[in-house]
This record gives sequence, C-alpha cells and structure tokens, in this order.
Amino acid sequence: MTTEPLPRTHPTDRGRARRLWHLVEPIHAVAYFSPEPIAAYATAGSKGFWMGYVASRAAPLGPVAAEPVISLFANFHPRRIRRALPDAWALTTPGAMLAARSTGSAATLRRLWDAVEPATLATLADRLSDLAEAAPSDGRGLFAANLTVPRPVDDIEALWRAATLLRKHRGDGHVAAYVVEGLTGIQANLLQVGTGRMSSELLRTTRAWEPEEWQAEADRLRRWGLLDTAGAATEAGHDTLLRVEAATDRAAWGALATLAPAELDLLESQLAPLARAVLAAGEVPVPNPMGLRPDSTS
Repeated sequence: MTTEPLPRTHPTDRGRARRLWHLVEPIHAVAYFSPEPIAAYATAGSKGFWMGYVASRAAPLGPVAAEPVISLFANFHPRRIRRALPDAWALTTPGAMLAARSTGSAATLRRLWDAVEPATLATLADRLSDLAEAAPSDGRGLFAANLTVPRPVDDIEALWRAATLLRKHRGDGHVAAYVVEGLTGIQANLLQVGTGRMSSELLRTTRAWEPEEWQAEADRLRRWGLLDTAGAATEAGHDTLLRVEAATDRAAWGALATLAPAELDLLESQLAPLARAVLAAGEVPVPNPMGLRPDSTS
C-alpha cells in the first residue's frame, strides 16, 4: 500500500506575515529612536545612546556578558556589544532598563495616540498580547527572553510589549533564515545593500563595521558569486536574499496561523492607524536599518 507524501511545508500567508511586521515594527521601534525612552535609559543609569540601546534590548536576558548578545543580535560588530556589556550592569540593572524601555516607549506612544479611544487601545492590547504570548518559541532566544517579561497593567505598555514580542519572533526567525543560507549577519546586510534595499553607509555605521571590514566581507561574497565587483547583487545573490526573506515570512507566520482571516483583517485595520501615526510623526527615521519606509503601512 502506498501513501501520499506529506507536504514539504505547511500553508502560510507570506503577504500577511509581512504586512503585520510592517505594522508592529514602527510601534516597537520607538524604543530605539524616541526621546522619552532614550531619556529613561539615561535616568536608569546607562551612559550614552549605544549603551542604552544594547542594555535595554538585552535586559530580558538578565545581566549577561557580551557573548550571548553578540550571537542573538547577530549583525552588529562584536565591539559594539562589548563596549556596552557587561559594563552596563555596573551602572544599572536589567530590571531598571526593562522598566525604562516600557514606560519610556509608552510615553511616546501615549503622546502620539492621544486621540485614540482608550477602549480601543485596551481591546487591541489584549488581543495582540494573547496572540504574541501563544506564538511558538522554538529556537527563538530573544523572543523567549521577552516572554518572561510580565504583561503590564497599563494598556499602552502592554500593546508595546505585544508588538515587541511579535517583532522579536520574526527577528529570531530572520537570523535563522540567513544562517541556513550559510551567511553571517554582515553578509546578510551586504546582500540587502547589493539589492538596493538598504544604504551601505547606514548599515555599516549603525552596525559599527569599519570600511575595510565591510569591504573584506563584500569581497568574500564576490568570490562566492553573490555580489559583483561594484557590490551589486548578482542573480545568485538576489535569489539567496529572496530565499532568506521567504523563509523569514514563513517562520513569522507561525505566530499568526491560529487566527482566522477575518480576525487578522481586524487586527490589521486596528494596528494600521497606530503605526501610521508613529511614522508620520517621524519617530522612526527614514531611512532606517530595519528597512521601514514612509509607505510601509499603506
């Protein structure tokens, strides 16, 4: 007796997964760019922008050394992480940084969403939190660490946390997707640049790579046939990045697959004006290392 082979992949809605990312990413990203959280990190004891960035992102892991964070952040030069950790934990604590990023981010969002009905925000915070907390954590270190942060009582803080969870879920899947392709974080960045999706100077400087280090990795990708001599992606480079993006979307879909299409439609319709308000206010600069554009939520 013969049986039908099992399908190679489970059904996914890649377009939906990408649209939801475009809606939660701006909400989450105020933690990196807006004045309220940046001031809160300084008040909590961190010194300078980058220490605040690294310590606040790493805080769900506890008072860790640099090495696990280098691995999980993935595309930053190790020196950027080592300049912040473990020194940050002599100046502040993970708990203080967690409180700072939550209250600071919520202060920004409260300023931007002052015209939104509180009941709408409360309902959305509950719905998005339930969805994010039920997402699979397999192989997702930053997502799992953020799951240990309790759901806040404040609705806007809870909504920010839920957006953060979904963003970390997708981000961990993205790292796994390019690792499967045999790429490192800097090499994945170079493919983004080579396909015209990102600015070379923006990614290189924000990730703390020196020009000669950046060029050395570009030369490596050229020898592999993924970039040409001008740094543009070859056909093989384009194909590689497309596989990475497709795998990222499929992995992200695991967090959304439990909801019916009508429920996801409602979620998109409620998130869209909130995300647009963040981008329209310029809280997340464009261009940015995440690849968000002014039209990302349209």
